Amino acid sequence: EIAYMESHKYRYKHIIKSIPITTNTIRILDIGTTPFTIFLKQNYPNYEISTLDRTNLMESRCKAEGIGFAASDLDNAAIPLEDNYYDVVIFTEVLEHIFAPATDVLNEIRRIMRRGGKLILSVPNIAAINKRIKLLFGITPLKHPDIQMKKDWVHGHGHIHEYTMKEITSILKSCNFIISKRTFIQPGISDALGRANKRITLISREIMRSTAGFLIPSFKLIIFIECNK
Repeated sequence: EIAYMESHKYRYKHIIKSIPITTNTIRILDIGTTPFTIFLKQNYPNYEISTLDRTNLMESRCKAEGIGFAASDLDNAAIPLEDNYYDVVIFTEVLEHIFAPATDVLNEIRRIMRRGGKLILSVPNIAAINKRIKLLFGITPLKHPDIQMKKDWVHGHGHIHEYTMKEITSILKSCNFIISKRTFIQPGISDALGRANKRITLISREIMRSTAGFLIPSFKLIIFIECNK
């Protein structure tokens, strides 16, 4: 968990900046439970924080913090939550793991959001520089399909599909979301070097990727979008 949280710290910073700051109680749903869900409740104690996950592995920890918890397998697209309820839905690094059609899942998310509510979404960028280079040399940027589509992993599947910016924005618009912000993100150079573990080859790779992303934003690792119902 510590390693996962550390490697995704840059993404969590963007999520926090996207959450509205208000003295009123707002309802936030974090789809895909992680320790970050608990961090949200601890830092926004006046907000109603809920989470939806594939398993109940973190249910007791969430409930101990006063976080609403529901378990559901989104491969059937249905979300067992009520209509027009949430002010904010956080849906980051999850869509790529789901077998159900993306439009079915996003329409379900839109259903549970109140009018004007915000969706914070991120997905892997299939056009990131490291993946472009692999394809240039005939190497797939994805893991072996037997790994990606395995059914016996408790957290679900690997990356079933990754997206380009044009593709995911088109899908969101087809679901009647109004896009307010879209950008590409990746770890900063200091974060990237921290993950490189002082190995020269990894350090060189991270410097190259960070530099390429700085010069050409569409080469970055992650697509990050904010949109409204």
